[in-house]
Amino acid sequence: MEVSWDTLHERYSSAEVALLATVSSLVGVLVWVLTTPIRDVGWTFAGEVWRVVKMNFSMFGDFLTRYQEVLRDPGGRSLRGPAYALALWGALLTVPGQVLEDKEDEDGPYGRTLRAWWVALRVTYYDYLPDLSMDTGRSVARYCRASFGACLASCKRTYAVIQFVCRLLLLVLSLAVYLPLACYDLLEFGLCGVVGVVILLLTLNSVNLYFRWVGWGMEVSAAICLVGVVAHICRIGDVEGRVQQTTPRAVMENALNSMRTCSSARRRREAANLR
Repeated sequence: MEVSWDTLHERYSSAEVALLATVSSLVGVLVWVLTTPIRDVGWTFAGEVWRVVKMNFSMFGDFLTRYQEVLRDPGGRSLRGPAYALALWGALLTVPGQVLEDKEDEDGPYGRTLRAWWVALRVTYYDYLPDLSMDTGRSVARYCRASFGACLASCKRTYAVIQFVCRLLLLVLSLAVYLPLACYDLLEFGLCGVVGVVILLLTLNSVNLYFRWVGWGMEVSAAICLVGVVAHICRIGDVEGRVQQTTPRAVMENALNSMRTCSSARRRREAANLR
């Protein structure tokens, strides 16, 4: 259905329509004027958001450019294995801080804040934590070795105590054997030889047999004879000096030398475990 111009003019040219249009226009102008501060804040906020987004994309582009320079660096490409991986990790955390430092005047406080965060990340996760992990691993390994060495040293100290007790028992046994021999040697020396000892024993036994002083005189005489026989056998048979090595003096000297040597070696070994 076609509508003529006259019909439209007649419909919308009335006073009511004109009044409504005028009021609507005035309300629109009033709302525009009243909301000007709000719109200014909104446009300012939108502009700042766009500036920050644009700045972040610009920084991201600069990061990628600098990363490409690092990847093309001949010094970095010559590295292999863990050293190359560590270099890439360091570059990943170092490059943003360097880029933000170069553009500090352009980015302002926002760039300085981001740079502080990147520097903190680099110091924490590249300078501090890897070294801390390596030092901790070395310390744990060193203390494990030291603990094993301490256990071994405790076992050796226990063995040294057992060895000392055995040497002490050996010294007591040597004294029990050589003290009667020494007494016999003194008796033989005082009586000018074996003949004097025999004469003394015969005399004492004869007198004891007559006067009946004691009932164990023959046993003592037999013991003295046995000790004398053993003393002479030791003198005659000790061609290579092995019997002299069982004397109390030799046993004590060997024990002291062995304890001194073992103590010095043990101190050096324990000091080395603590390094």
